[in-house]
Amino acid sequence: MQFITLVKKRNNFYLKVIALPIALLLLFLIIFLWPKKPILPIKYYLPVNTSFYLHLKESDWLPSNQDNPSFISNEAFVTLWQKQKELLGPYYNNLEELVWFKTEGNFSDDSFLLRFSTLPDKKYLESMEKNLGNYYFSKLDKNILLFSSFLPEDIIYQQEELSVEDIYFQSEAIIYLQSGMKPEFLVAFGDFIEPLMGEEGIFIGLDKSNRQINFLSASQSKISGNEADFSGLLLPESMDLGFAFSSELLLEHKKIISNLLINNFISLPLETLGLDYREGSLLEKKAIFQQGDNWLALSQIPWGEELWQFLNIFKVKEVYKTLADGTGYYELMADKDQLNKEYELAGIKYYQMGNLYTLERGSYYYLSNSEEFIKNIISQPKKISDLLFCGNMDNKKIEDFVLINSDKLSDKLSRDYLVSKNITSFKAFSYKIDNFSGLRLCY
Repeated sequence: MQFITLVKKRNNFYLKVIALPIALLLLFLIIFLWPKKPILPIKYYLPVNTSFYLHLKESDWLPSNQDNPSFISNEAFVTLWQKQKELLGPYYNNLEELVWFKTEGNFSDDSFLLRFSTLPDKKYLESMEKNLGNYYFSKLDKNILLFSSFLPEDIIYQQEELSVEDIYFQSEAIIYLQSGMKPEFLVAFGDFIEPLMGEEGIFIGLDKSNRQINFLSASQSKISGNEADFSGLLLPESMDLGFAFSSELLLEHKKIISNLLINNFISLPLETLGLDYREGSLLEKKAIFQQGDNWLALSQIPWGEELWQFLNIFKVKEVYKTLADGTGYYELMADKDQLNKEYELAGIKYYQMGNLYTLERGSYYYLSNSEEFIKNIISQPKKISDLLFCGNMDNKKIEDFVLINSDKLSDKLSRDYLVSKNITSFKAFSYKIDNFSGLRLCY
């Protein structure tokens, strides 16, 4: 009898020992696997009639006592930051993410969405509410507060978990402007904003860590199909200078660009090209690069007669011509029947005419005074996006770009200006992605 009792006690002990880890396992499953309320992005709570916002989502962009975001110098905005510090007191240091926004018809009124690492306690929030002045505040989510100039119950929220700018570019700071909006502190961006604005406004992404600015139209545009696409072009190596324009420019723009850019390409046979060509066809659907004494040009259509503009070493022949009065004479002209030399590398043919080398690869026609450039494009080509180091250009149709290494400019005035601004290199790209137009600057 005692033996049976002992066995029962031992079995009960084993059951308890086994039951404890099973209970802990069930508790673990309940805590960690039970469906949780999703953490919504802070912009989910923006009103549907938002006309402007500035979203700072990296903690080192949030203003401190030492500095403020370098792209914002407006005194009124700095004053607003100070108000936030006064309102939040010690909890200001818990601030992780901020959205400053304005709504249609109320551009003089400021509102804020704030996400904290730890939300101020209830007693502190009650005391803070007494000092809000013209502001209302409301707790929207676990660690999100709304400070607004209007009643929170009057707000209709956008409720977008993923917005256009979050899909197409990731930036440390994002600005949205409704069409026609020009905040005072963004006047410096006016020349870039206007052409891209679109009916639904524009997004501006800023990254101070790698000095990038990204502009993206908030509305899709129609594609004409006439623009050149330079996203697939190949380069032999990094270049000192470069530019490309995908469509025909206005005459006044051509003259400005010719003076500012092309005159720095001292490796090009500028005298042979002539002013009319430099301010005309050279700026239409072509890309030009320079590295040291060598240049590289490319087009998406065969060079044809334009090739002769670049030749500065060629054979000539006598051509008999007659004047209006019947007098005959001979004129020396380039011999267009002169023999091309043909070469082959890795199964790909390229050609030489005088001092020029030509290559057709992919959808591009390459022209250069350097055989080494052509060989490198064949044997070890590099994508333009890999060489220019200006953010992720995947799936983007590159239409226009400018590449400048400041110390390689022959124009002293331009070179000294960029160096004085601590800009050693400057890159600008216009692009399209899913019919959205964008512009990216790296400096």
